[in-house]
Amino acid sequence: MDFLPPFSWDTHVHVFDPIKYPYIPNTRYNPPARSVQDLVTSTPTKNFIIVMSGPEGTDTAQTIDAIEQLERDGRNAKGVVVMDIEKMTIDNLQRLNDAGVRSVRFNTRRDEITTLDSSFEEAVRRIHTAGVKWSVEAAIFDVALWYRLGPTLRKLHGKYGTIFIADHVFAAQPSQLESTEFKSLLDLVEDGMVVVKISGLTRYGRDAVTMMPVVKEVLKRRNGTGCVWGSDWPHVNSSPGATNLMEVDILEHLRLLKCVCDKLGNGTWEKVMRDNAVSVYI
Repeated sequence: MDFLPPFSWDTHVHVFDPIKYPYIPNTRYNPPARSVQDLVTSTPTKNFIIVMSGPEGTDTAQTIDAIEQLERDGRNAKGVVVMDIEKMTIDNLQRLNDAGVRSVRFNTRRDEITTLDSSFEEAVRRIHTAGVKWSVEAAIFDVALWYRLGPTLRKLHGKYGTIFIADHVFAAQPSQLESTEFKSLLDLVEDGMVVVKISGLTRYGRDAVTMMPVVKEVLKRRNGTGCVWGSDWPHVNSSPGATNLMEVDILEHLRLLKCVCDKLGNGTWEKVMRDNAVSVYI
């Protein structure tokens, strides 16, 4: 992969072992097992952020295990975990931080919308109290919800300096590029409160080619420092009851992204693939 910058990071990958780490009861979807070895042989970067997915619930053990395996293999790895708020104690947060965790993630369900503001506030307060430098990530299912959360993100960033990470390009559709809501989210990026993951480009009925104008607008903010890249490997199908994986051409997505970055210049490619990830997660 000669076109990748040295020491590139993939900031959004999952591993699954439903035998050793069983899925939660009534999980929405059931992806097949994919190991750390599968990860390193299927993706082009050497460094990874392991992200907990819905079927894992809030058991962080598999993520810590994956970080340890990658580190033993001479790679750099950090983790993003999903936690029950009441378990975000000082001891637990510091223990997970020592193990390589750098962010807490909210996998949002529709029945949680009304409590998101208070959940974000409590999580950020506990992170601050524990003295760990974590971001807060979210897989939120539409731009409108991100827009509604904007004042809360601004307040918490102002009070604690917290960085929020928007998985999968805010779940935005290309048709929303000129909307008031999306432009407001770009302001959050410009103001340094939100980092956008360029990931999941084929989720939500989208395709990578038509998402490039959206990606370009995000990359233009804050001199290219408001984005990181994630492959979303192994590309789970999160439809209810799904047991399969989606076919995604990671290298094609990277080529499309590099083309946009090269047109913007100013080292944007290196920032997105390496420098920004180091700044956010290391």
